[in-house]
Amino acid sequence: MSLEDSALVSAANARAQHQLAMLQYVGSGQKLAIYSILLQLVLLLARAGLPVPQNVVLYLYCFAFVLAIFAIFLMARGLRFNSLTTFVSVLAQFIPLFNLLILLYLIIKSARVLRLAGYQIGLLGVKSTPAKP
Repeated sequence: MSLEDSALVSAANARAQHQLAMLQYVGSGQKLAIYSILLQLVLLLARAGLPVPQNVVLYLYCFAFVLAIFAIFLMARGLRFNSLTTFVSVLAQFIPLFNLLILLYLIIKSARVLRLAGYQIGLLGVKSTPAKP
């Protein structure tokens, strides 16, 4: 094996590792986005039916907001969004109902990318390892 061949193999391995890392960002972001949406829905239902202290609800909404922001950054990095798209997605988290639509769009887009890469997608996001061919 020549020096050029080993350099090509090394470059191909580096690209494959980089692609795997980007897919892991997408998968982690997708899970966080799903958890954020579920937490927001549970809080909405809890406020409607249960006498929950307002401080607890406020803290949990803030936690769901932070989860959504982290999810957007992870998915944007993995899906290679530009800075403007990421910024607009983060700003949309301040608008009620529109924030859920943005998160749902990102979840659907990330699920499509992960399925193409061979991962199995469940109800709560991507499984931890890619599917065997």
